[in-house]
Amino acid sequence: MAYAEALNREGLALQEAGAAFIQLNEPAILRHKLDFLVFRRAIERTLEGVNAERALYLYFGDVDGLYPQVLDLPVDVLGLDFVAGARNFEVLRTAPFTRTLGLGLVDARNTRMESVEQIVEGLRRVQPLVPLDRVHLSPSCGLEFLPREVAEAKLMRMVEGAHRAQEVLA
Repeated sequence: MAYAEALNREGLALQEAGAAFIQLNEPAILRHKLDFLVFRRAIERTLEGVNAERALYLYFGDVDGLYPQVLDLPVDVLGLDFVAGARNFEVLRTAPFTRTLGLGLVDARNTRMESVEQIVEGLRRVQPLVPLDRVHLSPSCGLEFLPREVAEAKLMRMVEGAHRAQEVLA
């Protein structure tokens, strides 16, 4: 909880400085699902008083066993990894998704380039579950482990896939 206190001070300072969007990245809870109650308390404390748009991105697995409880967290955007957590497509079918979805379709842990068609297909699969106007297309996790040129190329491909999806899924 001391870490949550420190993050809360950071979030409030960012908000005071004019940040309109604050994102938390959490790579561990999906591997330690039994810790969800303390995790929820920590997230609630971290975001206490933060009125900017709040996002929480969960990586490296699926939310089975935590869904739909994760929708009760005080966030506006819930980001999920659909690469390491491909099962998330099925998990989201179990209850209505009531937040904006951070749709982690682009593999941020591998230099292999996704095709535009793969990105469009991921958006097509999620469309019956979450309206596309409530979807933020994103990498599966942070891009810091990829060479800069690869990360940039993946982001460009992601944008290309989003544009193509707008044409064919609208």
